[in-house]
Amino acid sequence: MKASRAETTLSRLGAARGPLLLAAALVLLNGCTSTKDEEVRKLQARATYEQAVRNLTENRLALGMAALKEALQLDPENAQYHNTLGLVLLNLGRPVDAQAEFQTAIDLEKTSPDLQHNLGIALAQQNRFDDAVAAYKKALTFPTYTTPEVAYYNMGEAFI
Repeated sequence: MKASRAETTLSRLGAARGPLLLAAALVLLNGCTSTKDEEVRKLQARATYEQAVRNLTENRLALGMAALKEALQLDPENAQYHNTLGLVLLNLGRPVDAQAEFQTAIDLEKTSPDLQHNLGIALAQQNRFDDAVAAYKKALTFPTYTTPEVAYYNMGEAFI
């Protein structure tokens, strides 16, 4: 059967647009792939973080720290992971390192009173009491702060 003139014209147009459509589809798929890759990476980070918390809870400090650092490598924009590392560092007597982690967490999540409070603890452990008081006061400005009495207590300690 002989192709009609309209079919031939449509065939040529389709052939010319095919590479353009294919290129557009690849660009869209590439965007989806990177989004999926990011989602997978965040899920891996979450699983690794949960393993870190289990290890830390069971006093397996080395394993917990390794898993926590791996979670941070997979998802460095997660304030919770930085906060947890800061808390571990505080317990290890490394308040300067803890302060850096809390500050990173605050930069990522500016509306968390708990992060401000933890920063205050790290500063107080460095005998930077005026800075600690300022951090506690900032934590108290958040209406969502569930334990303001702890900040008031720590602020009193810093004043003493």
